[in-house]
Amino acid sequence: MARNSTKTTNGASAKAGGAYNGVRHELWAVIVFALAAILLISLFTYQPADDSSGSGREPVDNAIGKVGAGVAQTALQGFGYSAYLVVAALCALGVVLAMRREIAIKLKETAGFFLIVFFCSVLLHLLLTRKDMAYYPGGWVGSLAAVFGEPLFGALGLGIIAGVGLVVAIVLATGVPPIRTALVFGGCVWRWLTALGRGILLLLGWSVDHGKAAIERRRAAKAEAADDIDAEPETRTEEDGPPEPVVKELPSPEEAFVKAGPVIVENGKSEPEPEAPKEPKPPLLDRGEKEVVITVRRLTDASAEEDEAWPPEAGEEMETEDEEAAAPGEEEAEETAGEAPEAKPRRRKAKAEGPQIVDQRPRRQTADEIGDEAIKENERREYQLPPVSLLDYPSQDNTEIDREQLYGNARLLEQTLLDYKIEGKVKEIHPGPVITMYEFAPARGTKLSRIATLEDDLAMALAALKVRIVAPIPGKSVVGIEVPNLSRETVYLKEIIGHKQFAQAKSPLTIAIGKDIFGYPVVSDLQKMPHLLIAGATGAGKSVGVNGMILSILYRNTPDEVKFILVDPKRLEFNFYEGIPHLLLPVITDPKQASLALGWVVHEMDTRYQILSEWGVKNMDSYNRLVGRLEEASQQRGGDIETLIADFSASEGGDMRALARKLKSSPIPTRMPFIVVVIDELADLMMVAGKEVELSIARLAQLARASGIHLIVATQRPSTDVITGLIKNNFPARISFRVSQKVDSRVILDRNGAESLLGRGDMLFLPGGGDLMRLHGAYVSEEETARVVDFIRVQRKPAYKDDILTRIEEQAAEQETEGEAFDSEYDHAVALVCETGKASISLIQRKLRVGYNRAARMIERMEDEGVVGPSDGVKGRPVYGRPTHRNL
Repeated sequence: MARNSTKTTNGASAKAGGAYNGVRHELWAVIVFALAAILLISLFTYQPADDSSGSGREPVDNAIGKVGAGVAQTALQGFGYSAYLVVAALCALGVVLAMRREIAIKLKETAGFFLIVFFCSVLLHLLLTRKDMAYYPGGWVGSLAAVFGEPLFGALGLGIIAGVGLVVAIVLATGVPPIRTALVFGGCVWRWLTALGRGILLLLGWSVDHGKAAIERRRAAKAEAADDIDAEPETRTEEDGPPEPVVKELPSPEEAFVKAGPVIVENGKSEPEPEAPKEPKPPLLDRGEKEVVITVRRLTDASAEEDEAWPPEAGEEMETEDEEAAAPGEEEAEETAGEAPEAKPRRRKAKAEGPQIVDQRPRRQTADEIGDEAIKENERREYQLPPVSLLDYPSQDNTEIDREQLYGNARLLEQTLLDYKIEGKVKEIHPGPVITMYEFAPARGTKLSRIATLEDDLAMALAALKVRIVAPIPGKSVVGIEVPNLSRETVYLKEIIGHKQFAQAKSPLTIAIGKDIFGYPVVSDLQKMPHLLIAGATGAGKSVGVNGMILSILYRNTPDEVKFILVDPKRLEFNFYEGIPHLLLPVITDPKQASLALGWVVHEMDTRYQILSEWGVKNMDSYNRLVGRLEEASQQRGGDIETLIADFSASEGGDMRALARKLKSSPIPTRMPFIVVVIDELADLMMVAGKEVELSIARLAQLARASGIHLIVATQRPSTDVITGLIKNNFPARISFRVSQKVDSRVILDRNGAESLLGRGDMLFLPGGGDLMRLHGAYVSEEETARVVDFIRVQRKPAYKDDILTRIEEQAAEQETEGEAFDSEYDHAVALVCETGKASISLIQRKLRVGYNRAARMIERMEDEGVVGPSDGVKGRPVYGRPTHRNL
């Protein structure tokens, strides 16, 4: 109890002591502020005629009396204007005390303060003149320093020394770095000046608007007065005086900037802008008529005849009407029109100086306009291709362009780049369904690398989600800056499949990808790619894009023309397609079976090449055409092989002996279907059976094109251990959706950019041998996929290849018993374990590129042969070394 009471007493006394110290600090703060006020008043009210001695009885003018007069006389005579620094120091000390902080007066800070007073006195003496003052500007201290210093260093040298000394003294007294402080102070001053300039501009704009409103009121009043005069029967006499001059309305600064700045060139629109009916409206352009932009600029120097041949603009029509009203008659109007070109080119030239909005977006089709063009040949087939009506497409109107926002973004881009010492102008603006591209022309001598590193800074300046910089745009001397739109349009798969570009494509493996940045549909031929590598982070639209590609092929081909092998380790993406007749195998979800299936595809590729060689053709398309001609000729000849060979040889010409021998030894072959292997997640396969999967994919990518086998491989982890160099080099066509970091973008595309995408289908497409394109993927919902698959599934049942399933099962059984017999990698695994001193399944799996089960069997075999010991929980297995009977 005694100890507890002692602790309580000590705690109470400590609290009381802390409260007392706080009150004491505040009292000292009041005293210091009072001293500062007394000193400041004394200095302000100092008069040289005051008698500061205590013996005189004359009154003094100093507000603090004789004490104040004496203190002020001493301070000002000694230090001049530097005496006011003492007031500033006392105020700072009072603030510190008022905040109840402890003060530790150190020699360094004290010396720094006195040095500040000294060097300020010297500088004041050098910069200011005494004139009629009763004391020197720097006091006796500054005067004496100048007397001794000027003969040695001169006035300029002494000033430099005093300035440097002042900076050093400030650092000693405050500990504040001088350069950083100067930069911060300069930034504050610049912001204040910028805010002041904006305020002045706003005030001027308000004044102009106010004057404009006054002019409008005057014009209305005059119009009313004119109506009253017209209503009176009397006519105007000479006594009424001359008519008042017509007041012409002046444009506001905003209107003047727009009229003197950008030219708006819209493709696909014929209506004038309702917001500015007097603004000239440029001619309509199609996508392929970009040269018109150059023509508009050349018209600035055109003749009157060329100007008259140009389509009349809205602003010119308004002007002509005014001139006709002033001078009626066709002849006078023609004379006025002949004089007008002198002013019109200047207006066009001024407008051409700013950016041009080039709207290349096509008009979006309505749901009724999208027909089933892709299935016109259904009447000739027993199998019905799915109709386009199974897909959803809500009718959408074309999004109107917000010109003011585009102009504002262009000016903001120019100003932001100018802040980073990059001069240039935005030449053209290309609005699109998802993003808008600003073409920025930098000044001569500007390094593109300086612009390419400012993506984040421009995104912050524009308050945009992401900004992507294309430096430079291929074929142009400008830099493309892609900024996302505030309102984003959705690209639907029905728009692409129902478009004539997809319907009229000749290749059966035409896939719908999406739209470009201008809004035009983009389709591609998988036969020409011939394989496609896709990467993208979770939620970026990768799976939706792959489903759209699969549906594109299903919309164009029957089960006899295309077969699929779908690999879905996640068991979620391809379960819709289970049971469709286009499948060679059920959807594969086991990574080990996927590895065996890829091995079968490699074997099928070799078999097809053997068949192509025997029939003397170079690719599968030639083989199928040959089979079609043979079937047609056989039907016409009634199946007689001898007559078929003779007639076919005569019609085809050339040496047909090899074909004749083949037809005699074997019947007419059947057509080969395309085989499309789609892998949804490559990373999972590489983890389980990396070496086998890598070799199979590499062989197929290198050789399978002519045999009609194509790959679509997707992954959400585009790292170098998943997309190895052997795989990457054989996939010239690649698509990257948004990825999480620049390293992933460089792995898939060999360049940055994919990390700056927006997600939700926004992609970068690298076609084989072409330039990188930014596209917006087509969206297809699960309900749409289910409707299309159900339509296909009810027509025909799948016919799986029994020999493929049997072969996969046999190979799986062989691999299960592989460890019991002999493993070619076992000796390498033993050497690896003995060399590293670690016995780990993951180590063998990673170093030897084998599957998990195979590596586990090797470890178990090592334990049986005494190479390693048993597992001991957290500790690793002990390594005993290679057994003697296996030493080499």
